[in-house]
Amino acid sequence: MGADALPLFIGFAVMSIASLVIYAHGSKHPEIRHHTHFHSVVPFIAATAYLAMAIGTGTLTINGDETLYVAR
Repeated sequence: MGADALPLFIGFAVMSIASLVIYAHGSKHPEIRHHTHFHSVVPFIAATAYLAMAIGTGTLTINGDETLYVAR
């Protein structure tokens, strides 16, 4: 993990916290509760993609110097 992983870890932390905040503060009324679930799952999926990129899972090295993140 190089210096380029720090922004990815920060993105993971921010999106994970945002997902929890959306879920905690979202509406719990039965007829619209599913909207809260959908709105909190979207940043959670993005957070897992940032974590995968930060730890180097699913990266391809092209021409020896370019890194392609497959999780994107």
